[in-house]
Amino acid sequence: MKIPVMSIGLGPVYKRDVMKATTMLDKAKEYAIMLCFDVKIDKEAEQYAQEQGITIFNADIIYHLFDSFTAYQEKMLEERRAANQANAIFPCVLKTLQIINKRNPMIIGVDVVDGIVKHGTPICAVKIDPTTERVLPMPVLP
Repeated sequence: MKIPVMSIGLGPVYKRDVMKATTMLDKAKEYAIMLCFDVKIDKEAEQYAQEQGITIFNADIIYHLFDSFTAYQEKMLEERRAANQANAIFPCVLKTLQIINKRNPMIIGVDVVDGIVKHGTPICAVKIDPTTERVLPMPVLP
């Protein structure tokens, strides 16, 4: 699964093990976790992990540990997608049919040739220079 591993240990999980995991809170919070297979977790370590925001996965069967970690990764991916959804811009090609109003607010009738148009999608006009046959930069409309 290409999981970045900071350290590996044997035996029960103590507070110092959780302290190592807290270093990931600054770099990548989604990797501030501990995968504990068939070991005991000290009560003090468990309490410290909850206070610091470290997620501990503990299982006696390796497949259960794998399944719970996979579900956690999918949940984190969905949260990241939801958080960045407003910033996503989907490319599209429009064909101008009619300009209804040239002033603010500008109203243009278009036909969507390719892609998806959503509310708030920035639109720009493409103009080709006939001498060089290159695209000339045009201002972006909000």
